[in-house]
Amino acid sequence: MAFLSDREMDKKLAASTNPVGTPIAPITTPSDNNNANTQIQNNVYGITKALTDAYPELAAAYEMLKQNNYAGFEQAVMNSSFYKNNSAIAQQRLKSKVEQPAVYAENLERFILTTKERLVKTGVKLDDLTLRSIVSNAFDKGLDDNQVDRLVIQSGKVGTFGGSILTGIQALKSYASDYGVSVGKNYWDTQSSKLFAGETTAEDVQKDIRDLAKSAFPAYADYFDKGISLTAATSSTIAMLSRVMGVDSSTITVNSNPLYRRLIQYVNPQTGKPEILPEWEKERMAKADPQSRYFEGNEGKGVVNSLMATTLSDMGLI
Repeated sequence: MAFLSDREMDKKLAASTNPVGTPIAPITTPSDNNNANTQIQNNVYGITKALTDAYPELAAAYEMLKQNNYAGFEQAVMNSSFYKNNSAIAQQRLKSKVEQPAVYAENLERFILTTKERLVKTGVKLDDLTLRSIVSNAFDKGLDDNQVDRLVIQSGKVGTFGGSILTGIQALKSYASDYGVSVGKNYWDTQSSKLFAGETTAEDVQKDIRDLAKSAFPAYADYFDKGISLTAATSSTIAMLSRVMGVDSSTITVNSNPLYRRLIQYVNPQTGKPEILPEWEKERMAKADPQSRYFEGNEGKGVVNSLMATTLSDMGLI
């Protein structure tokens, strides 16, 4: 905000002209001169009687103004909490609140309804009383949407999220499943709140999921860095297990199939380092694993029957 010195204000008065362009003679009456200067200062700072009644600090400053103590007036205004602690938007709204209460109420209600509509679309469930209290406070302070959202979260009264936040979280849960990452409800609740408050993005959460996947399945870290999920990187292993175990491939996940987890978390006993086994080795291990029940399936039974037939043939029994 620009402040005018006494000399600049006098020049501003002297610059006024009559219709033919001749400067109007300066006002010589001391009281009139004081009134003119007071009016100029009043216009510069936008101080009114209603505003000084609401904010005693400004009332004290205004008294200095009436006493022609312009330096003291300016210093008092600059030091007041009204000007130091409020943005230009907040100052304008607070002035409107005391000077034009009807206009202020109309603008506040419009801001509340717009904010409520926006929050509903993002899936926030908040009782109307709490919402109005938070948004009214934010309106007076001139806060933007992101700052309003943080106040909503800080209220601690937001339940589960719906709308676009829920849709985004569901997509991220699917992403985590593809990477073999399983995290609890607290994790997703935290991410929901951070996404709503603008403290994180879906891309940030995806990176966090990939980092968790690299920690759990280090042998596949290069795949994850390239954006290739665990499901995609081990698709041939899943297909093999589906065939060997005789189960639907969609049921083979890290959490539901211990054999699958053991195969993809293999650690070389000689080096102590995680490795990706060749597919033929994975299949050999899978068939030998008791969990696979390979020889109870059609393929396993076929192999057993073939071996028995060969043995009997070699013995000349068939």
